[in-house]
Amino acid sequence: MTMTFSQRPATLADLGWLERLKERAMRAELEALGRWEPQRSRGRIEDALKTADVRIIRVGNASVGSIAWTRTMAGWKLSLFYLDPSVRGQGLGSSVLGQGLMEHPGSVELDTLVGSRSRALYERFGFKYVRTQGIDESLLLRR
Repeated sequence: MTMTFSQRPATLADLGWLERLKERAMRAELEALGRWEPQRSRGRIEDALKTADVRIIRVGNASVGSIAWTRTMAGWKLSLFYLDPSVRGQGLGSSVLGQGLMEHPGSVELDTLVGSRSRALYERFGFKYVRTQGIDESLLLRR
């Protein structure tokens, strides 16, 4: 089953909401790796809001996720792809990623946490493991 969704551009006014989303989506995994640092998370989100096309994912009238695309020399960098735990497992991640890949042709790179369940989603779309650096695994989709 897939969920119908829409997206809107994120603004600096969304910073607090994005921080809370990341905490709901990632805190447990980051704590398990000894790396939950709220100030670092805020900085990464602030940087993305200044340099990337950050989108808020909506289902109906509810904001339930985010995704960011940054143009690189080699193609695209995907980041801030977070979904609220309440909407996981319903096909939303696949729908959002599939649409995003259609809208962003060329190679796409991303980082995911070591041991993250999200790696399986990316691999279903053809991403391949590149390297591990610290707590991040880099994946690449060449097109």
